[in-house]
Amino acid sequence: MPAYAVPDAQLIDECDATSSSTHSPGGQHRNKAESAVRLRHRPSGLVAQCEAHRDRSDNRVAALRRLRIRLALHERGAADPAWVARGDAPPGPDDDGYALAVAAAIDAVATRRGALGDAARDLGVSTSRLSRILCADKEVLQAVNRIRADNDLKPLHPARG
Repeated sequence: MPAYAVPDAQLIDECDATSSSTHSPGGQHRNKAESAVRLRHRPSGLVAQCEAHRDRSDNRVAALRRLRIRLALHERGAADPAWVARGDAPPGPDDDGYALAVAAAIDAVATRRGALGDAARDLGVSTSRLSRILCADKEVLQAVNRIRADNDLKPLHPARG
């Protein structure tokens, strides 16, 4: 099973976790305690962190989601394409299945040399649904645009709205 698909407890066990306070702007209510969380996945060396929330447990959840997305972009070829089509709306970065959908979507786009229409047909979804999944996260969008650039295709842009 790929690392991005394992249960939270198992993924946390594979990580070194550190907490710290941040020295960023935000005034008197910003991270007085050590609420920032940094996770380093020992097997892959990938790192994810979050300092957006005042509560350490909220930051830990957000860092774990970010780590899953990075693992999905890093580990290729083992994704179940069914995750892209699950649910009425495409999954977003805050959804539990987003990393699984990203892994399948990136695999399909890479197989089809960056062509979104062909990748969407392979996955059994509309091109707009695939595009919304790929454009929902900046890091995912950058990975897709690298694939497209390698194949002399124009970059995708997130919808403005």
